[in-house]
Parts: sequence; structure tokens; C-alpha cells
Amino acid sequence: MRDLREKASPGTTANGLSARDDRSPVAIGYGWASRITGFSLEFATLTLLGYWLDVRYSTRPWFMIGGAAVGFIAFVSGLLSVAKRLQSSDDSSDGEDRG
Repeated sequence: MRDLREKASPGTTANGLSARDDRSPVAIGYGWASRITGFSLEFATLTLLGYWLDVRYSTRPWFMIGGAAVGFIAFVSGLLSVAKRLQSSDDSSDGEDRG
């Protein structure tokens, strides 16, 4: 365990979490699970909406394909925005800890 602490970058603990985050690992895990579930629900909802429109207007499978495409774009853009926020928070915390 001592080796892991020595290898951790400044501002992080041995498990890679921010040293300023006082939540338990379970709470952090639940936070991540809720974010990913939200993105997944966007994708599923738009795909199901497309399916419903296909059934209603007898246009199978075009609305479903369109809904899945828009849902996938929303899913990826959400993940990228979270990644950008994490990257910027890591960069800012690294600069403060080194100073």
C-alpha cells in the first residue's frame, strides 16, 4: 500500500480520487453511475421515440434509426463534456497543489 501512495500524483490519493473530495468511494461511485445512466437514458429514449413514430406513421425503420443516431450523438457529447470537466478540474488542481 505504501508503494501506491508514493506513485500517486500530487493532489490525488492512491486510488486516483481527488484529495479534496471528502465523499466516500461508494458515494463517488453512485455519482458516476447516475451520470452514465442519464446519458444512456437519453440514447434509449430517443431510440424508443423513433420506434413509436415508425409504428404510428408506418415508416419502419427510419425514425428509429434517426432517433438512435441523435441519441448516440447526445450520449457521446455528454461523455465528452464530462471528460472535459474532469480534465480541466485535474489541471486546475494540479497547478494549485504544485504552487
